[in-house]
Amino acid sequence: MKYQAFFYNLAISYILILTPTKLGLAQATPICNDAQIQDEYNSKSKKYQSYKVENEVCSTNNSFCAKDFVYSTMLSQTQFIAPVDKADEKAPVINCKITNLDIIPGPFGKDSIRTSINWDEHSITNYTRKNHALHPGKVTRIIIERESKIIVVTKGEGEGNFPRKNENEAPELWSNVDKKLIKEVKLILAQNPCKSKPYLGNQSTMNSCVSWEYQQADNILNQVYQQLKSQLPVSHKQLLDAVQLAWIEFKKKECLFTRMNIRGGSGSMGYGLQTSCALDLIEKRTADLKAYIRGEIPSSNSGSENYQAADLLLNQIYQKVHSSVGAQQQLQSTQIAWIDFRDTSCKFENSQFSSNDNTCLTRITEQRIERLSRLLPRN
Repeated sequence: MKYQAFFYNLAISYILILTPTKLGLAQATPICNDAQIQDEYNSKSKKYQSYKVENEVCSTNNSFCAKDFVYSTMLSQTQFIAPVDKADEKAPVINCKITNLDIIPGPFGKDSIRTSINWDEHSITNYTRKNHALHPGKVTRIIIERESKIIVVTKGEGEGNFPRKNENEAPELWSNVDKKLIKEVKLILAQNPCKSKPYLGNQSTMNSCVSWEYQQADNILNQVYQQLKSQLPVSHKQLLDAVQLAWIEFKKKECLFTRMNIRGGSGSMGYGLQTSCALDLIEKRTADLKAYIRGEIPSSNSGSENYQAADLLLNQIYQKVHSSVGAQQQLQSTQIAWIDFRDTSCKFENSQFSSNDNTCLTRITEQRIERLSRLLPRN
């Protein structure tokens, strides 16, 4: 490819010039704990370079073409974030992972980057490392919405060698990466059973649609979970794993109860209800994990810390629901799983934020009250 020849010429010139590589600017906490990363550059330097490349991915006229979906797709394969080595093309993007690029190796080995993920901004940033021919530099790829379009924006900046040539070659190089992402997005959207507006009485098609939505949401949850986990010390990783396992068990039992409570869970309607329940819980769990990534405690509707009052109300509502539903044994099993999730979740949260234990207990109890209240008999 043309960009391979470009980087080959860079490597040869690099050998001849042997320009000393700059160290990163002093930082209190290096990004990804990598001292080789430099995040700020001198715009007055003769070597300073910057560029911007934009390409439309899909139109929001398709309601499933959204930032979360496109960003999740970008994170699904490393080839969608950079022209990477072929051995890594299909690998998922992992926060702070080092990846080799698919270019001619320079004098110090293969050009490598380290990638930082930012779900909150729907962006990733590839930072060059010392063996990269264009070090120091970075490339940020961000998914935005503008005028009913989802767009991938690529911004490059740095102080590496051959700045003008890098700026000139960037549009073609990154457009080739974007073409792969766009192709994948179109392929996934083409397989979407929801595109034909199925909510018109066809239960089988409705179920297929909900299953597709569930799979996309589950992909996003897993990616957000992995980013959060990558930011934690080892002891907290173990706590997070325990919380997630408890949540998975609660989700399984809660949604089975939802299914069993409707005509014993038989028929295609029961499957649709079970999957919709799981989709709802996944979206709420994803929101909580994103808050943790931002260093925040998930928001509470009431902001109350009166756990005793919330727990009393929950017990009252639980007894009323228990006496009115058919799947009583499944409800009891679900409640036990929820208690385990609540307790492990608050243990993790308190270890992270040193917060008042009642804050977490009250918030999660109020969430349970809200779900059970939907099952109260109507007067």
